[in-house]
Amino acid sequence: MNILNFFRKPLFSVLLPSLFLVYSCSRSEEEIKKNEFDLSIYNTYRANKIDFSKYKVTNKTKSSVTGRTFESFAYTVDMINQDFNTSLTFNQLDNELLDNNIVYGTPEYLAPIDVIDDYMTSTEINLCNTLENDLELFGFEVAMQNFQQNVNSLNVSEAEFQKYNTLLNTLYIMYSVNPEIFQADFTTTNKSSSTARLSPCKKAILWNAAATVSLAACGSGLFCAVAIVAKIGAMDSMIEACSGKSFL
Repeated sequence: MNILNFFRKPLFSVLLPSLFLVYSCSRSEEEIKKNEFDLSIYNTYRANKIDFSKYKVTNKTKSSVTGRTFESFAYTVDMINQDFNTSLTFNQLDNELLDNNIVYGTPEYLAPIDVIDDYMTSTEINLCNTLENDLELFGFEVAMQNFQQNVNSLNVSEAEFQKYNTLLNTLYIMYSVNPEIFQADFTTTNKSSSTARLSPCKKAILWNAAATVSLAACGSGLFCAVAIVAKIGAMDSMIEACSGKSFL
């Protein structure tokens, strides 16, 4: 009864919200500290740069794309896993992107992003749309800062946050290999003005990077991020929107 009487006292009604506020603030501070972006993976890569050219897959034999190209890409993914001790897979997204190349120039062909976004959550799609827009308007560094702020505003779980941290480091590694990937090209919108836009090829590479990180199950360390970049590089020249050009 004494405890119940205490709960009924006006002092308790004042203390309870205060205690809840203190607990909530402490928890928020812990979560913010725990979910803090860092570029240690990227910085380690910079100290031990890797040549990604060995992981190229060419798409020159259109008549045999269903055979040689699929086999070559699968072989390259296996080589990446052996080199970096990872477990990336030749997944359904990869399969659909390569299938999509076969019907290029026909009514069945889809823009690569229309294939990729089927494998992304609505949150990932929104982040990619914003990232794409920021790259076009502000450039790489500001886009990366905005990306971090946007992710932090979502209050995602620690596991989800680690994926976004891996993506951030992956994008920095890609930028280090070739900054042109994230540079918008000026296109003429009318006779008197032009607008900076990422090309369809660059958009496809960006979205494929986000989807590949999301689907990967290789952890969050250096080798995982580097293996993902190698796999993205193996695919980029395969995307028909890139017209055979390879950026990584």
